[in-house]
Amino acid sequence: MSQLNVFGEPLPVCCEDPMTGFTRSGSCETMDQDHGIHT
Repeated sequence: MSQLNVFGEPLPVCCEDPMTGFTRSGSCETMDQDHGIHT
């Protein structure tokens, strides 16, 4: 399932070069292994 914005639309990739985000997917995602406050 893709993550959605407040309008119910899929979140776009925000950065690809270099790939960013905790999961290095280019999107703002979180998971149980992310013990910081990244989202």
